[in-house]
Amino acid sequence: MPACFSMRNEWRQPSTPKVRIARHNGPRTRFAFAAPHRLCSDARVLLGAGDIIDLEQLDQFVLVLLAAVGTALGAVARDALVHGARGALGRADIGLAAAQVAACVVAGMCAGLGEPTASFLVAGFAGGLSTWSALAVELVGWWRARRWGLIAFHGALVLALSMAAFLAGHALAGASA
Repeated sequence: MPACFSMRNEWRQPSTPKVRIARHNGPRTRFAFAAPHRLCSDARVLLGAGDIIDLEQLDQFVLVLLAAVGTALGAVARDALVHGARGALGRADIGLAAAQVAACVVAGMCAGLGEPTASFLVAGFAGGLSTWSALAVELVGWWRARRWGLIAFHGALVLALSMAAFLAGHALAGASA
């Protein structure tokens, strides 16, 4: 059994906040306690009658949840860009290219950020905003229509603009590439 200490007495003091921040081999882990508990040295919280929550697993779940929410928001933004370009310009591919480039700017700006911000913005929002599968569908459609020049131009342009956008976002954030 790992060494644990009780914080039960602290909850009797009215000025004690109900959120504690602890370090466990890495980034900060926040957890709220509403009931008497014991904090164990191996980053587990014993809440009561044998209930144990592994804080590292909880952190991973929260990061996955943040990435999922960010992905949903990014996908909605991509859809708005594609439909907006289709309505305004009659070409969805321009909206798709704009989404790819915007996602690379976001990824570049957030490249040096730690968790949970990186999970939400890079893996989530930028990942949902840019999707190489949508670009591949567009390029395969042109390949089937034998529009070789458009494939080469659009594919190379999106790739070059994406790389430049990432570097620009990185520079805007003040980080070095």
